[in-house]
Amino acid sequence: MKKVSAEDFCKAFAEQWREELPIRQDDILRAYEHNKPWTEYMLAKKETPCEQSFLRRLATRLCPSLGMGREWYTLDAVYYEEQEDSYIYRPKGGGPYPDCLRVIVEHENGEDVETEMWKLLMFRSPLKVLIFYDYRDDCKTTPKTKDWLDEKLRKLFEMGRKVKRACPEADNVEYLFIVGNRSEDGQTPRWRYCVVEGGGFERDGGDCLRSLVD
Repeated sequence: MKKVSAEDFCKAFAEQWREELPIRQDDILRAYEHNKPWTEYMLAKKETPCEQSFLRRLATRLCPSLGMGREWYTLDAVYYEEQEDSYIYRPKGGGPYPDCLRVIVEHENGEDVETEMWKLLMFRSPLKVLIFYDYRDDCKTTPKTKDWLDEKLRKLFEMGRKVKRACPEADNVEYLFIVGNRSEDGQTPRWRYCVVEGGGFERDGGDCLRSLVD
């Protein structure tokens, strides 16, 4: 299976969002108001199959042979090749353990984005995705809320630089940050993204986002 690139992921994310928004808009609006229902929309309830989540449907759009595991060794979601010859070990009653986690996804509904970033920095994968959320536009009335996103991105880039100095990883690894927010209450979220390749953490990180879904 070919590498899933940040461009592939962004394209599939945008297509899946455009497909679901018209038919699930009421569910999306209700879920987005509260952390737990929104996490369940993105990742599915712990006791239900991953197939009921946005990220699982996204995995299928990326490649039909991609499986998805949820909360695997504290990771929110992983995509892997669902083929027998891709498993390096399959214990009775457990596993399987694939030869590569094609994509690792961390989803943070609160402000502690740094913990999710740390986990991405510690695990191996050619594509590491971090999905998190900014304040609503109409709530950006104080320096804290107005500057929160830029400061958060700068912190994530700083973490990337520190880990690269301490424990370098392959130059072809991509990090994809996807940020959702709303302009005002009662609207569905809009999505923006930023891709960091190789040594890209050397830049500042603030104001790096571009529109993901038109």
